[in-house]
Amino acid sequence: MPIREATWSDLRPAARIATVAFFDDIFSGNFLRPNRHLYPEDSDRTNLRKLREAYFAPNATVLVCYSSEISTSGTTRAGTPTPITGVAIWNRSGDGGEALKKSQSWLNWMAMQCITLINKIHGIIYPDRALDMDRFALLPLSKPFWHHHFEEPSRKELLRLNSLAIDPKYQGKGYGREMVMWGVQRAAEENIVVGMMSSHEKEGFYQKCGFKLVGWGGEGVGNPVGHIPGGAILFIDRNEENVEEIIEEIKKER
Repeated sequence: MPIREATWSDLRPAARIATVAFFDDIFSGNFLRPNRHLYPEDSDRTNLRKLREAYFAPNATVLVCYSSEISTSGTTRAGTPTPITGVAIWNRSGDGGEALKKSQSWLNWMAMQCITLINKIHGIIYPDRALDMDRFALLPLSKPFWHHHFEEPSRKELLRLNSLAIDPKYQGKGYGREMVMWGVQRAAEENIVVGMMSSHEKEGFYQKCGFKLVGWGGEGVGNPVGHIPGGAILFIDRNEENVEEIIEEIKKER
């Protein structure tokens, strides 16, 4: 299951995949977007804005996966766009992430400012009508209840899986594992922690990839989203002696 960094032309189909993959998710679908059946394309636009910002962010990497029969150039042999099967966003935080921001070219910096402005205008013209704004406003209020897991001193230098979406037609075929493997290997090379927050009932998949469950997004008395299932918080810490074994085990299953 080959993967590569996304091209600009990948972002729109990747946004559609993200919408379809999480359409019936109990949190991002049922809870945050109760009107998604009325406005299915609005989520596409929201996901596209997110992907565009990640595409230009110097401390982020947007990956796509595709069929092994497709070339790595982003096009098929006939020259048509590559039909991607999934998308992932990885973010680097800590001193390493700041270094990436400082080392970016002025051209990339300008592009980032432009895309941020364009996204704001685009969001005003095309708001996400599927989204319940009152529920969405609960997200920053819930952060203090669980974010301490990411603030541990040993996890300051972190490679975080911000998003992973596989086209439902291709789920269960190893594409998601390949995208996760990319981050696990990269974190091991840098000797840093790799972590993420999973969607409902997906924690088992990440545990099979070597992650350890340390908490939940709904934990804590008074958490405004505590009644919503899911949000498992998982890490592979650098002080674990079996990191290399984890990588080898994942390679065997590829």
